[in-house]
Amino acid sequence: MTWRDPDSHLVLSVEGRTLAVHEEGAFRDWGVTFGVSWDPRPDTKEGFSATFESDLGKGISGEDALLGPETYPEPIETNGETRWRSEVACGVSQGGGMVGSSYGGVSGTSDDVDEARVGYRIEPDTPHAENMSVDVWADPVAEDEKKSAGAGLMWRW
Repeated sequence: MTWRDPDSHLVLSVEGRTLAVHEEGAFRDWGVTFGVSWDPRPDTKEGFSATFESDLGKGISGEDALLGPETYPEPIETNGETRWRSEVACGVSQGGGMVGSSYGGVSGTSDDVDEARVGYRIEPDTPHAENMSVDVWADPVAEDEKKSAGAGLMWRW
């Protein structure tokens, strides 16, 4: 379910998932995701935006569940903890219908922060190409053995 307020540009969402049938009758997989996002210019990727999501339960959802490399991927065990992630971004037109967004994000559990990420993403500012982006990021505040950086190209059709 999703609720949108066109005046404040606030979006609240609740998503639920459960495994309906599995050959092993005792296998259970379920989860609930709560989300809040704010984007004062929802018709474009330019400008400021902020999102926060919190997961209860275990498992994965969406394309990851359907198109993942394993038929039944290992469920994400939360051990009763809530998983959460947040991101703040600011997009600026780069010309040619492209928007470049500087962003910062943090994710973790109810007890710990797993990742703090800063990066820059460039993507088309058109509704028909919303599943395409180039992303460069770093995790500058992780513990020494977990520091990381990367780049990626995402293109879904």
